[in-house]
Amino acid sequence: GLTASVMEGILFSETPYFVVLDADFQHPPEAIKDIVSALKKGNDVVIGVRKNKRKLSFTRKISSWGAHSLASLYLRVRRKKRSRDTMSGFFGGRTEFCKRIVIENYDKFERRGFKILFDILKFSPHWTRISEIEFEFGERRGGSSKLDAKVVLSIMRQCGIFGKGLAAATSFFLLNMLGRFLAAFILGILTTIVFLTMTGQPWHTLGIFPTVISFLLAVGYVVVANEFFAERRKKRGLLKGIQIMFTAFSGYLINLGLFYIIASELPDLQLVPMFIGFGLSAIYDTVGCNIDAG
Repeated sequence: GLTASVMEGILFSETPYFVVLDADFQHPPEAIKDIVSALKKGNDVVIGVRKNKRKLSFTRKISSWGAHSLASLYLRVRRKKRSRDTMSGFFGGRTEFCKRIVIENYDKFERRGFKILFDILKFSPHWTRISEIEFEFGERRGGSSKLDAKVVLSIMRQCGIFGKGLAAATSFFLLNMLGRFLAAFILGILTTIVFLTMTGQPWHTLGIFPTVISFLLAVGYVVVANEFFAERRKKRGLLKGIQIMFTAFSGYLINLGLFYIIASELPDLQLVPMFIGFGLSAIYDTVGCNIDAG
């Protein structure tokens, strides 16, 4: 991973200072002198803060904001120094200072990740001298962003025991097909029951079995269909939306049809709670499946 490569680079560096930047020209090489200048003034770490994030896509902005917020919260709780751009890949450091951090915490770094700056800040002492410079975030000239679901999970794993547990739960219940099925099924059933209870509508004991069976099969259908389309979906926009809507609507028809077939003798069939419950199930799986597919 990128973190492992930068760690080795720091350990083998023989210069007083080092600078890390991406090779896709989103980080301007001409700003290196500003980082080095700030380091020569006595700072231990100097971080490049992106001024214009408008060039990022909407999903990238959301992912970046979420990752930065999570990392900043963790650093705040640990009473560590923070930055306005914790996810920045453009930063420099005093080699001796950062080399000591890497050596002392070598096995604790998230070497599979891409955000080594977060680890450096996390393991830095509270007296660390940190400075920031602003730079114009350029257009990417090659490659693609690495800030996907796996990177967000790696950032979670960097946030201590709680973060590791949250990453494991998120990975299973949102990105794993079986986990999404279980979560979507439970979400749909509980939502249906809660909605019935809140609205004071009757809940027949005889309706429990057909509801569970219909949700099991319908949610299973949606999960498999979403996975099938996600693996083969190359186009975006309208076609993608049609596929998602078709999967959700046909899944609801399956859910409703099975319930009617199994529970045809029940006098009161509460369709609205089932519609809401299944709708949330379908939305949950669709979001998780698309995140997993990138």
